[in-house]
Amino acid sequence: STGTVVVNCSNGAVTTIGLDQGQNPATGSTGVAPHRRMISGTNFVSYDFYQDSMRTTVWGDIGTTAALSYTSTGILGNTLNVYGRMPLGQDAAVGSYTDSVTATINF
Repeated sequence: STGTVVVNCSNGAVTTIGLDQGQNPATGSTGVAPHRRMISGTNFVSYDFYQDSMRTTVWGDIGTTAALSYTSTGILGNTLNVYGRMPLGQDAAVGSYTDSVTATINF
């Protein structure tokens, strides 16, 4: 799946954008190596966000080396892609799974 984060900063502003671990991180999850999970009742499914379309660079939290460094190209509507993936082979119960992740921008 893909989504977007829209950043409104002054042209040329150097920023760092982080995505936190979400509300249901797995044991061992950190800001630099998040192990995000969605929840349905007492059941979980793992997923993650990536900075690149090949899904090789995990998008981590602010203050870590896994946050995205970005230079703004204008005041309005800088749209950054977020690439998501759920690992195959998860044996999850039927249900509606949710999580909430906070994006933080430092400039």
